[in-house]
Amino acid sequence: MEPVLGNPEDRCLDFGYARLAALDHSGEFPHDVCRHLNELGLGRYYVPAHHGGLLTSYETTAHLVRMLARRDMGVAVAHAKTYLGAVCVWIAGQQCQATSLGRMITAGVPVSWGLTERDHGSDLADGDLVAEKIGTSYLLRGEKWPINNATRCGVMCVLARTDSRGGPRGFSLFLVDKSTLSGSYRCLPKVRTLGNRCADVSGIVFRDAEVPADALIGPEGSGLETVLKGLQVTRTLCSALSLGSSDHALRIAVEFLEKNSRYGRPVVDLPRARRTIALAYADHLLSEALSVVAVRAVHALTSELAVIAAVTKYLVPTRTEAAIARLRRLMGPVALHQDDQRRGSLGKVERDHRVVSLFDGNTVVNLHSLISMFPLLSRARDKRLAPDHEGIAACCELSRPIPQAKFGKLSLIPRNGASFLLAAESSISKVTALAKGNPLLIPLAAAAERLGEALDELWMDIAEEPPTGQDISNRLFSIAKRSALYFAGVVAIELWLRNHQEVPARRPAGRPRHAEDLLWSNGVWLHAALYRILATTGDQHGAAAPPFDLLFDVLADQVKNERLPSLFGFQLAEATATGAPNSYGKVS
Repeated sequence: MEPVLGNPEDRCLDFGYARLAALDHSGEFPHDVCRHLNELGLGRYYVPAHHGGLLTSYETTAHLVRMLARRDMGVAVAHAKTYLGAVCVWIAGQQCQATSLGRMITAGVPVSWGLTERDHGSDLADGDLVAEKIGTSYLLRGEKWPINNATRCGVMCVLARTDSRGGPRGFSLFLVDKSTLSGSYRCLPKVRTLGNRCADVSGIVFRDAEVPADALIGPEGSGLETVLKGLQVTRTLCSALSLGSSDHALRIAVEFLEKNSRYGRPVVDLPRARRTIALAYADHLLSEALSVVAVRAVHALTSELAVIAAVTKYLVPTRTEAAIARLRRLMGPVALHQDDQRRGSLGKVERDHRVVSLFDGNTVVNLHSLISMFPLLSRARDKRLAPDHEGIAACCELSRPIPQAKFGKLSLIPRNGASFLLAAESSISKVTALAKGNPLLIPLAAAAERLGEALDELWMDIAEEPPTGQDISNRLFSIAKRSALYFAGVVAIELWLRNHQEVPARRPAGRPRHAEDLLWSNGVWLHAALYRILATTGDQHGAAAPPFDLLFDVLADQVKNERLPSLFGFQLAEATATGAPNSYGKVS
């Protein structure tokens, strides 16, 4: 898709940084860009293949969303929101319903997800919008707000109260085609937002809007359950939005270092500046590792997605927010400048990205979800239940084809625990064993062993303070944050163990080595990721620091050669303007 979308540094390109900055300034929706994406057929990757689309791998769809977000978050959210609006139909809809919706999406019809209400926020079980059954139809009455794409969408998936008593079985989902409603609805004005200024964040009011019985998605009363299952899938995909923003921010920051001076020296030669960017890059690589595994888990560890999605949706956006803020402080006021920024403005990237930690369940919601699962996770560990080794392998062995996603396996709770946590001791012991034959891996093994000790301490802390009801202590929230970091650490270990020889070896014969190959050698990226986890939780206790200078040089090489800041490398469209530069000298 990158070559087709063109070089975003081209000031004449609709999907270029300059044009998008102008739309951001005016608040105008990027109609031309979204129309172009529809013409390219991007919507087909939001529709599962068995419903007429091209979606066979959520890994592919996540990568496409990441490529959009690295250019502009507003465009990525506006276009990918269609998948969010459709996911409940993919999970619980009838075949004819899903096939019809698939055709509409392929034709470019935007789909929205009407969940939240003005007075209830994230509390979906307290919604007031009512669907009253009258004969063979339902009358929708009430308001949804704020809803992304509420005005421009052609179809909306609406959560409505179908039992006046409410409760877990008191809500249902309806697929509402706005073109059939005549004058029984009105859209609310666009909400002015700090970031994503061009977004259609608005709302909709239904006034006895009649919808047929076949608009019901799944059985009556199953709405909340279906939404919660759908959120497990969408929360993993949200990580792609954060990665795209981080890709963009890192490229802006590296260029800043290479073009500016301070204290009579090039900024790129200042150790503190290099380390600041290297720390952000280490966090980025950890987020990428977790995201890659999480989207493959949609296929391979579907029954455990409740915990994987909560970890991913909490950790990746918050780590990305912190990393971008660190880069902004490094750059100073120039980070906020829009004019003459070839790669765009870091200030815009930062404010646009902030929305990711809010939608599809905010940070507190995801931490609360993790806390509610502590008893199940602890019980599985105490019983020494066997992890799903086949599922872990399918998630982490990147050369292995992933199975078809089967949403019937989605569960609101991880009944058999979390396989990555159950396998943690074995995963860490494998790193230790490798270090015995390779002294260069000793610092990595030490960090992995410290992670194992921290995990043991975490389980003891959970046992000392079990969650009780809705009143969650600050200490439990702190424990939940640690659990997410440790979970990501174990995922990263498994990803490295199963690919550290494969990824560099897959380079075609005769092709030059790329800088990212150095990330896999001797566990450089994994050591950096584990060090960042332990430093965040205060568990590093004198652990050896990873080679941050090498990390910076790898990132600088990727930026210079117009490659994606990534564990895997990917040529970007910017390379077409200047050709492929030579390898960065410090890592060649």
